[in-house]
Amino acid sequence: GGFGENGNWGSCADDGQYKRASGTLNYAPLQDSSTAQIDELATLMTAGRLSERSRQIIKEAFDSAPSQEDGLRIAQQLIITTPEFHTTNPTKLSQESRQLPESTEPSSRPYKAVIFFMLGGGCDSFNMLTPHTCAPGDG
Repeated sequence: GGFGENGNWGSCADDGQYKRASGTLNYAPLQDSSTAQIDELATLMTAGRLSERSRQIIKEAFDSAPSQEDGLRIAQQLIITTPEFHTTNPTKLSQESRQLPESTEPSSRPYKAVIFFMLGGGCDSFNMLTPHTCAPGDG
């Protein structure tokens, strides 16, 4: 477990390969059936709030995986995509459409944005990103 051998980022093509991983999933289930494992993960990861609909979707993905280890990994990855994982309140699926906010009038001020680029090593230089054009007096 723990950190991988190589700290570089992996890609989606590295599915299930941990050599370049920042960490690994080391949970070992107490049960054998996919339903019991998903129930146990739901208790551990969402305090039991995982909806039946989410459980069914995760179970289908788990059962279609090539191995039980792959199914467990897929289940863990899918649980962290659910609303129940990201909230502490119970979630409720609604068939109602959300109200769209009223459109606002555009501002008359010019648009400005701050953009942060995380250049993961290699070059420490203020000259990596330079403005295309500058207004007079912008320095």
